[in-house]
Amino acid sequence: MEMLFTLRSLIRAESPCSSIPIWLDALLAILIPTLFFFIAQIRVRSFYDLNTAFWGVIWAIASTTLFQVFIKTLIGGFRPHFLSVCNPDLSRIGSGTGFQGIMYDISICSPDANKSHLRDATKSFPSGHTTAATAGYVYLSLYFNAKMKIFSVSAL
Repeated sequence: MEMLFTLRSLIRAESPCSSIPIWLDALLAILIPTLFFFIAQIRVRSFYDLNTAFWGVIWAIASTTLFQVFIKTLIGGFRPHFLSVCNPDLSRIGSGTGFQGIMYDISICSPDANKSHLRDATKSFPSGHTTAATAGYVYLSLYFNAKMKIFSVSAL
């Protein structure tokens, strides 16, 4: 696992604190659009449409979450608590590579660092919270455009 980082890119060392857990974010990303689907049924009046919209938002969130996990694994990024998980061995500080010797691979971390926590601390981008919320609400906006033409010029 080759990963290069600079000490300047790791300026915060405290543990992350989510304002809401990911399960609640996903639940809200499903329930809030579903509530609007129910409200839209005042005009549309179709159980088939409601069922399709509900399963469509679940499919949108599930598929974007799949892509988000792939991107997070491939690209990654450091979480704010990476330094506390890595606990770098300062005796190896002179072994940097790259421009001005400021880049390090994962071998600078202490040998007793937990590998699974270390792997998790390098997966911060893209945010799972943002992915779930964006998928749900983009689907909702596309649904409203399809059913009520709220983004079309002729609706004005």
